[in-house]
Amino acid sequence: MKQIILEDPEVRLNILGYVFGIDKYKRTRENLSILLNRLKEDSKILQMEIKYLDEERAKLDSTKNLLLDLQTRIDKQQIGLNEKVNRRKIIEKELKELESRIKEKETFEKEVEKAKIMIGSKRDTIIMLDKEFSNLQRNLSEQGESFSEDKLLSLAKSISEKKEEIEQHHSKYIDFSSRINGLEKNKQAVSEKKNEVFKIEMCPTCLQNVPYAHKHNILNEMEKSLNDIINNISQFVAEKNESKALLDKSRMDLPRMEEEKIRLEILKSRIVFIEKSRKRAEEITKIK
Repeated sequence: MKQIILEDPEVRLNILGYVFGIDKYKRTRENLSILLNRLKEDSKILQMEIKYLDEERAKLDSTKNLLLDLQTRIDKQQIGLNEKVNRRKIIEKELKELESRIKEKETFEKEVEKAKIMIGSKRDTIIMLDKEFSNLQRNLSEQGESFSEDKLLSLAKSISEKKEEIEQHHSKYIDFSSRINGLEKNKQAVSEKKNEVFKIEMCPTCLQNVPYAHKHNILNEMEKSLNDIINNISQFVAEKNESKALLDKSRMDLPRMEEEKIRLEILKSRIVFIEKSRKRAEEITKIK
């Protein structure tokens, strides 16, 4: 006890509190004080949180009001948007119709251009057809004499016969000329032989003198043969001249006949051309 009394007041108090169990009340009080402080702090925190919650509630109410206002505005905007969407659909439909009409207009304009080109082409064609028709009318007015197919066939037959006739006369002329040439050669040979016999004095075979009577007989035979040759030559010359005259006459007639044939063929072609021109004129009338 003396030692306890001699200790420092604080130590003495602690010892006594421990001995008599007073420290537990102290600890309780200290704990209560700590708890109270904590409770005060928690209360402050709770008050601050309550204040924050009140502020948040106010903000929430304000936000709700704002949301309601926004929803009202959104509803109004949605109504306006729906009207604009519907209006847009109407405008798009009208725009498509307008585009379709524009395309149709462009198509019509192209068709108009094509039609103008076709009209111009048709006009040019009509002008050309008119010119051709005038030429055809002029050709039809210049038809001239009529054509006979039988006359052309008969003339062609006559020309063929005339050519055969010319060929015959030419063959005869060649034949007579050949005969005359042969007779002229015979004549020359006989004349040469006659001169040889006339000059011969001795027979070359038997080497004897040739009697005058024998030589005379031979010369007479040669003279007779020579006269026959001359007569034949004269006859063939006459026949040759006759063939030559007929040949010349036929050759003179042939060009005239061929010219007439050409004229008839030209006339035939002209008639054919006239007929084609007449058909073409009728066709042009239908085309116009």
